[in-house]
Amino acid sequence: MRKSFAGGFMYCIQTGIFGVNTWLIPLEKNGVLVVDPDFSEVTNDAEPFIELMEDKGFVPVGIFLTHGHFDHIAGTGILKKKYPFAKLCVHKNDALMIGRSALSSQGGVLDYMGIPEFKNALENLPDADIFSEDSEKLSSVFDTDSLMNDERFSKNFSGSPEKLKDALSAWKIIFTPGHTEGSVCIYNEKEKKLVSGDTMFYHSYGRTDLPGGSDEKMQKSLRLIKKIVSRDALVYPGHDKSGFLFGENDLLYE
Repeated sequence: MRKSFAGGFMYCIQTGIFGVNTWLIPLEKNGVLVVDPDFSEVTNDAEPFIELMEDKGFVPVGIFLTHGHFDHIAGTGILKKKYPFAKLCVHKNDALMIGRSALSSQGGVLDYMGIPEFKNALENLPDADIFSEDSEKLSSVFDTDSLMNDERFSKNFSGSPEKLKDALSAWKIIFTPGHTEGSVCIYNEKEKKLVSGDTMFYHSYGRTDLPGGSDEKMQKSLRLIKKIVSRDALVYPGHDKSGFLFGENDLLYE
């Protein structure tokens, strides 16, 4: 497992067989949002991730999936077992790609890609607790009142509930189908940060040849992001180089 700071207080841990960027987004004090957890017992990087959370004193406010592909969801079961109060969120269009349907819906893809051994990481994963909607703020997704009423969270959270809700409100969901039918990005306009999942990479974008993918929808999503995101925003994708300027990707729209 490789750990690195990507700037702007965004903590990135590369996990899994494809080096997925699992993001820890600091919200308020020790409260963090976990994005796209890919660690598993198959890749032997689950225990180091949990140790990192405990060493830093982090407590997850929620688990957010930018999409449902196998390499972005494998850690959901471990996280939910360790932190049962943390709600798991995915877009409704990708709901059948995760949880109890993960293995049946994506086992064939793993065979096609020559990594059938990863099927073990998709067994008995949790279903989504909540579903994300386009243009919705994360404060509408993750209920801070319910969190504070759960002692498993509140006794370990050192921050202010009001500031936590404000921090979640700063993040907006952008529906960006193309890589999958339910791909999303989250954008913080004030801090100028875009967590793009597999919709956008540095000088590239996510593949569209897997089930649920569409190049036409991807191009439409990229044009939408261009209208919303500031050119000087920093982009934190699901793989590879992180923390690059959004304006560096102009070639994607030519």
